[in-house]
Amino acid sequence: MQDFLSMERAAYNMLRAGMDAGSIKAILRERYRVKNARWCQSAINQAKAIMTSQEDGIKYRIEQCDEKIRNTESKM
Repeated sequence: MQDFLSMERAAYNMLRAGMDAGSIKAILRERYRVKNARWCQSAINQAKAIMTSQEDGIKYRIEQCDEKIRNTESKM
């Protein structure tokens, strides 16, 4: 489990750096000496899910701030 979480963090950092999934999978297989490529693909998918979740959270937070600004302006 510890190796998988480490693979997930590495995949996340590589995705943020702009690398594509194919090269990430090759790097993860070599770095962690994983014989099963599905582990690497699962780690990449988890990292993508985290990135998507964070993007959605940021959009939601911006909407909340805009609403607070509108409410404050209407009270003034």
